[in-house]
Amino acid sequence: MSKVEYMDYIKSNHVIKPYTREYIQIAPVAKLYSTEFIQGPDQSSVIDRLTFGWVTGVVSLGNKKSLEQSDLFELESKKGAEYLTLRLEKEWEKTKKRALDENCEPRFWRAVCRLIPLSDYVLMSFCALTESVCRVLQPVFLGLLLLQLMEGAGHGWTWKHSGWGLLFALGIGLDAVILSAISQQFTFIALSHGMRCRVAITGALYKKVNR
Repeated sequence: MSKVEYMDYIKSNHVIKPYTREYIQIAPVAKLYSTEFIQGPDQSSVIDRLTFGWVTGVVSLGNKKSLEQSDLFELESKKGAEYLTLRLEKEWEKTKKRALDENCEPRFWRAVCRLIPLSDYVLMSFCALTESVCRVLQPVFLGLLLLQLMEGAGHGWTWKHSGWGLLFALGIGLDAVILSAISQQFTFIALSHGMRCRVAITGALYKKVNR
């Protein structure tokens, strides 16, 4: 059963009784083509966003059959080329008007920067700060762990050395996990906004050339 046939089947509002022969036949197809099975990051839970679990649906579907355009989740209108181009043009007009009022030259990069929401600037700053702190803490925890091992080897191993050593070892592991998650999130957000800015600039230039 193809995706089109499945969607027509669902739109018919036909009631399927559980554990019948029809239910057994349609269940694997429903799992394969259900919109809940394949969803983008904006419809995913917080855990899926942090771990990029929203990609699992697409990968799992691609493992079962060749992916088509209709199999991928739809892009939100606010992330489309048309919306981003219009928004950049509006921000550019605001920038030129503000520059005229202030009697200075308009800067195109300011209009581009306003395409990114302030909340995302705050989020990226938090990720960058957290990543820097984690990178600083890694050698600190490692040094403290080595210090405990050296003291235990020189003065006899005690439960005190074991406790502190275990604590510093857990700190190194936790620090590595946080660093990996934060670094990947920062990279994903930065690349996503970079792509949107490039799409908006390309769309604006294309419209200007074809006028």
